[in-house]
Amino acid sequence: MVSFDLKFSSEKCDIVCNSFGISNPHRDIFNLNNVELSSLDSTISNGITLITGHSGVGKSTLGKLLKEKYNFFDIKDIKISNGDLPIIDILKYDFKEAIYFLNVSGLSEPYLYLTPYNSLSSGQKFRFLIALILSNGIKNVYCDEFCSDLDRETAYFLSYNLRRFSNKFKFNFILISNDENIRKYLFPDCHISFDLYSNVNLELNPISQINPFEKDIIIDEATYHEYELLEKYHYFPSAEEHINDSYNADYYKLVYKGNIVGVLVFRTPYSNDEENDSLLNINNKIKVLYRVIFHPIIRGCGMLRLFLEHIYKIYPNKILYVESALAKFMPIFESVGWVCLDESKFQYIRGLNLESRNIDYLLHSLSNMIYNKYIDFCMIGNINPSMDINDIFTSLKDEFTENDIDFIIECLELFDMKRFIYEIK
Repeated sequence: MVSFDLKFSSEKCDIVCNSFGISNPHRDIFNLNNVELSSLDSTISNGITLITGHSGVGKSTLGKLLKEKYNFFDIKDIKISNGDLPIIDILKYDFKEAIYFLNVSGLSEPYLYLTPYNSLSSGQKFRFLIALILSNGIKNVYCDEFCSDLDRETAYFLSYNLRRFSNKFKFNFILISNDENIRKYLFPDCHISFDLYSNVNLELNPISQINPFEKDIIIDEATYHEYELLEKYHYFPSAEEHINDSYNADYYKLVYKGNIVGVLVFRTPYSNDEENDSLLNINNKIKVLYRVIFHPIIRGCGMLRLFLEHIYKIYPNKILYVESALAKFMPIFESVGWVCLDESKFQYIRGLNLESRNIDYLLHSLSNMIYNKYIDFCMIGNINPSMDINDIFTSLKDEFTENDIDFIIECLELFDMKRFIYEIK
């Protein structure tokens, strides 16, 4: 039995005792039912401990005992004094390190990097606090009323994200919740549950690799308009539908309980107007993963792997290719088995530092960029190149005028991208 002594000395407290016959300040709180806290040493210090039960049964009292016994840091002790700053500026690290901490905490969206802490949603604030804790090297974290201010779907996605986070970075959590169902998504190593009468039950669980959302997910073909539902979450502007159509775009959607929460767009490297044999061969062998967009609610929950495993069945014997700016800062594609191109063996660079607005200079620069990428696609697809760089320049010269200089400069704009391929057997 866990108990404590009531301490009071006021006149009103004396009236309470006299009015209700309270003569003993010693109060029993809950019954541990022969559970020895010392037996939990290795479990609580190596994973996630979840305490659940109705309000008032003793969850917080036990949680505080465990927090003090095992020296856990209370996440509510974090005070954000500069909440009007973009969150990337609140982290006192250089750009690359700050991006890393935000990404691994599930805040992997460039627009979010620029968002002030005070403007984040409750779920995003919690993820930012995790980023802040990680950046400060704290490994043992305590949180009472875990996800209590979130809708249940967001709470469950965040719980599973935290489970994966704990597995990967060896973080330990003591979390308290009145939602018994949250354990199905958190997969706690240690689950301490209270019944209505404050009796305690202890359950130790092995780590599960099951994605709890998979059973409710449908992956299907999509339309451009369905893709547009999530397009706002991508950091680059999207091509219009007719342009995507000219590149034989295929759209796919990931649907969770009736809501589209993810989209993938695949295109051919070259438009369907091309007649050159090598370009046709490239289009036949290679599919470009043009867009990967997930709704913020599901990020960090392993959905890309599920999505791609379905796609691999659609494109047998194809080589999938992707360029990503975000992949420079987090292992998005390495984590799902894609191979990073050794850029020392390839020619293509996305963009140039421009020195002039002279139309010939710009078109020569664009010709070089297009040609180098063409040679790279030939190498990736084991295709013999048959195009000449002068042919490309002539074609561009016929297509563009000085009125198009701003558009050409936009095409040549420097983006530091990382490139990957995946060969489907």
